[in-house]
Amino acid sequence: MLVKAFLSHHSADKDIVRPIADNLTRLQCYFDEQSFESGVTFDESIQAGLSDSLIFVLIIGKETLGREYVKKEISLAKELYQKSLLRTVLTFIISDDVDLTQIPTWMKKIKYEISTDVSYITRSIQSKIDSISTSANSAIIGRDADSSDFEALTLDKNKKNNVYFFSGLSGIGRKTFSKHILKTKLSLPIALIVDIKPGDGPLEVAFNIRDKYDIESKEDEKLLYIAMCSKNMDEKNDFLIAVIKSAVSRREAIILDDQGGLFKIDGTTNEDIIKVLNKVSLEKNLPVFVVTKRTPSIDLRFKHLHLRALTQIASKILLTQLTQKAESSAEDLDTIVNVCNGYPPSIQYSAELIERYGVDKALIEKIKKSSFSIFADYLNDLQITDEAKQLLVLLIRYSPLSIAMISEYMRSEAGKVFDIVSNLIDNSILEVVHGNFYEISKPIEYNVTKLLEGEINTLDHARMAAVLQGVLERCGNQIKLRLLFERLLTRSKLFSNVKYNKADMFSFTSDILRMAQDEYNDKEYKKAIEYSEIVINEDANSSEAFEIIIKSHIHDDNFKTAEEYIERYKKFGRPQSIHFLEGFLSRYDNKIDLAIKSYNFALENGYRGASIHRELAQCYILLPNDNLALKHAQIAYEMNDNNIFILDIYANALSRTGQQDAARGVIEKMLKIQESDFTLLRASVFEFARSNYSAAYSFVMRAVKIAQKPTFELCFQAAMCCLEHQDDISGARDIYKQITEKFKNKRPDVQSALLMRIYIAEKNSEAAKLIYNKIKNSSTLTVVNVIRNLSSRNLLPL
Repeated sequence: MLVKAFLSHHSADKDIVRPIADNLTRLQCYFDEQSFESGVTFDESIQAGLSDSLIFVLIIGKETLGREYVKKEISLAKELYQKSLLRTVLTFIISDDVDLTQIPTWMKKIKYEISTDVSYITRSIQSKIDSISTSANSAIIGRDADSSDFEALTLDKNKKNNVYFFSGLSGIGRKTFSKHILKTKLSLPIALIVDIKPGDGPLEVAFNIRDKYDIESKEDEKLLYIAMCSKNMDEKNDFLIAVIKSAVSRREAIILDDQGGLFKIDGTTNEDIIKVLNKVSLEKNLPVFVVTKRTPSIDLRFKHLHLRALTQIASKILLTQLTQKAESSAEDLDTIVNVCNGYPPSIQYSAELIERYGVDKALIEKIKKSSFSIFADYLNDLQITDEAKQLLVLLIRYSPLSIAMISEYMRSEAGKVFDIVSNLIDNSILEVVHGNFYEISKPIEYNVTKLLEGEINTLDHARMAAVLQGVLERCGNQIKLRLLFERLLTRSKLFSNVKYNKADMFSFTSDILRMAQDEYNDKEYKKAIEYSEIVINEDANSSEAFEIIIKSHIHDDNFKTAEEYIERYKKFGRPQSIHFLEGFLSRYDNKIDLAIKSYNFALENGYRGASIHRELAQCYILLPNDNLALKHAQIAYEMNDNNIFILDIYANALSRTGQQDAARGVIEKMLKIQESDFTLLRASVFEFARSNYSAAYSFVMRAVKIAQKPTFELCFQAAMCCLEHQDDISGARDIYKQITEKFKNKRPDVQSALLMRIYIAEKNSEAAKLIYNKIKNSSTLTVVNVIRNLSSRNLLPL
């Protein structure tokens, strides 16, 4: 993002202003000698220059404020500043003879500096340009998931329309993200940020919005306010809604910034404002965003998104972008990222220090202390009670916990604990996880620990062990809860020096591994990764956990992440397993020759079993080399003739070598062993390849009917069968839309092939031809088969 500063000045002061403009360069500032074009009126030049700037710089000499064109520039700057189109106003006084009473009232609130030092003024402007550029670059890094969550919110018909709440810590990016969403998702480029302060009602909010505009008559505005004060509450509410409508009609969205006026410090809610928001939700296309530090308790009624800390990966990307000029190793950046806890202000502060001083241990400690001081002040300002501190100390060592568990440990009524927890959640200190458990918010976990570390020794670990033991006895067969509590119980025994059986810990990790494997088999890859990570936390050299994580990331097309885990696994893993995983990654990444090479290395290093021959058969089908594919499929089949995945690849290999009857027999055997969405899908694909579209349609519809979570492949096959069997274009269109929404960027060439087939059915040959020219050289087997099928029927858009 290119940030420019508009230099407003009197021509008599050009000797000072010209070198400032030269130092900043034409790309970074608007200076009339450099930027204003001939043939364009002066007013038009001012309008264009200010509209394309984010910073307004007023350089005041002896006669500057008396000049008409300067007055015009200041007036237009005021309008743009109040609409948040100008981010910053800088004022420099370069003469001792300036009458300060002539400075416009709205600018008197803005700090001005007295200086004739050209270098200093240039540096000040450059610093502000860099600061805004930094902020702009970080606006949406790491917020892809939040953007997706917002899109999901817009489709949630169980929540009220139009009104969106964004909560989170100060500085986490609520307003920046809101403005980004308004601009990119709702096409509203201008955001008016309006504070809601304690005591504000609908009328005050309405006039706060109106204050953003340059009202011609302040006296008339005052009379209007007095008149509105005498109205009843419904009329005041309608007046606020009318003001919001007026703003939106000018493509200016409203962001209400809760400064304690909506969610009050005593825990109550400003119901007058809520009534207005309820009315807004009934309107058509009237978006209102509310940003708040407190997690709203009304989110069951309104659409709510809580912005969390950035992930480690996103934090590193952001820090890397912000420190491009500095010489920092990846290891250095990892260390800094770990300290920043995903908190954008800490990352940006770190970047500034790195750019200035480079990376060393002293810097890391400085960042820690700076981050700590920010939150220490924040926590002290909240005046946390002793009971709340006791609760936080408990969660430092044992997290997450439920209200009931905290209540039992603290020997306090559940209602009182609930009030404490609610207040801490409202102030973004605690977060809800796993439905009804609570933990300290990740960005401030280090800081809370640092602030309360002197009180951690007051914990009664034996009492906590008794609480956890009782919970374990009551939670029955709820395996996920049992695993969580077993881990916490082991920790409590360690801290209280109570003997525990190491075999219990082995059993604990084994149970989680089984859960991870089950989730992997059910194609719940994110959960499989989550459970495997728990095991790695307990056993850093767990081969089974690493293999599940790597294969899960591969299935989710996270190839780069999978590669990073393979590199970690190489430090202790068996060579044959490493080669197998490298082959698995290469196959999914469509690097077939490399995959075959890795699988053969795995065999040479002692990898045994049917799975590697199944993988090699799949590779040779993709290569293609049908004879070698059949060879390895036959070996895998002889090792395990009841595995549906081996039967599937064996049937495919038989079919490709012309043994259709044998292939059909294997498909029938597979269906007898298990009639699932997978086996029905494979039967459909088999029949489709033989142009038996009626049978293919029947199989795939049965698969769709029983599938709990339809896969990409199943959706694709269903759409193709709709087109070929029933010429159902609208049905195929609906499925294609679901694919693009649910699977987004997964296998884009296959999605393009489906869209091309839809265009062909719609007889839109031009659109189909455009896609065909993009994918005709694809090596993806599904795309190759689609093109081959169309070519055999002379349907290709040549």
